[in-house]
Amino acid sequence: MRANEFITEAFDQPYPMKWEKGEFADYDALATLPDGKHLHIMFNNEGDGEFFVEFYRNNSQEVTGEGDAQRVFSTVLNAIQTFIKMEHPWRLMFSASKAVEPGQNSESRAKLYDRLVQRYANAWGYDMYHEDHGDQVTYELTQLKQNAEVDEDISRRGFLGGLAGAAALGATGAQAKMHPDSQSITKNPKVEFLLKWARHYIKDPQELAAFMAQCAHESDNFNTVEEYGTTERFMHKYDIQFNPAKAKALGNDKPGDGAKYHGRGYLQLTGKYNYSAASKAISKAIGKTVDFVAHPEWVASPEGAVLTSIWYWKNFVKPKIKNFSNTKQVTTHINPGLRGEKNREKQAKDWQTALNVKPHKQDHGIKVASR
Repeated sequence: MRANEFITEAFDQPYPMKWEKGEFADYDALATLPDGKHLHIMFNNEGDGEFFVEFYRNNSQEVTGEGDAQRVFSTVLNAIQTFIKMEHPWRLMFSASKAVEPGQNSESRAKLYDRLVQRYANAWGYDMYHEDHGDQVTYELTQLKQNAEVDEDISRRGFLGGLAGAAALGATGAQAKMHPDSQSITKNPKVEFLLKWARHYIKDPQELAAFMAQCAHESDNFNTVEEYGTTERFMHKYDIQFNPAKAKALGNDKPGDGAKYHGRGYLQLTGKYNYSAASKAISKAIGKTVDFVAHPEWVASPEGAVLTSIWYWKNFVKPKIKNFSNTKQVTTHINPGLRGEKNREKQAKDWQTALNVKPHKQDHGIKVASR
């Protein structure tokens, strides 16, 4: 038997599992391994039909890098399949380690993972997107739309259809020259989609690099268009019941608004006020009514994430910036606490390189008020 045949066969031998359901519609799958250790697979409810999958072997995330990696990953895939049958989630996100034993090829393991996830994804009715981060591969499974749609999905398609004109506009114009060493930055189709639209509205290359850098940081390097967290966390951060001062500033005037209007989009649009203002502006721009207040999940759609991020940038960031090379100044109007400043600086440099932009000299003497 060839090595790859043995590995593939191992994927068909998942470990037995038992299931538990958590308080906030989270699910846990538990398996006891032959060495007595435990495999814990968690399906964390991110809201609006999205789940983030994490798995640990005795509290370690390096589970797929150990000797029985194939069976462990098979167990994870088996758990995902069971979970899909139970909950029919719209989107699932998870990752796998490429770590291997000395002499083995990590790229071969990654390719094997990709083939198997793609095989299972198609069988489950999901489309697969993956991204290689060197030591790990991340996966995103998105449910393929069926011919029969519920009323809300028909409404959603109407919204997306209304944005088609804006998408076409964003596709015009010359592409900026990409730096050969930075092509990986834009090989992600979601990134190219955002960049294509952004070029229509942002003409200055330095500003475009700053915009893409901030979007990259806020979206965890384009891995999510929704703020990480649970309903409980969003309630305590943004809801009038638990944080009335913050809720008032965001326009969250009813119990439950904190979770309903948590951060979405590439710049993490947050709060009912911003959702309402974005609805009015984008509806006017595309000539079609868009109601993010009634349908907050639309902000996390591909088109909604793009347009709301561009809208926020043009209205709340761009008017206050004199030098887009000054990442600290830009960040002040995205995150007044300057969280993640080092990564934002790195993203800015990467995007300046990718777009072949030479940064202006920074003026650190400009005093900037936080929003």
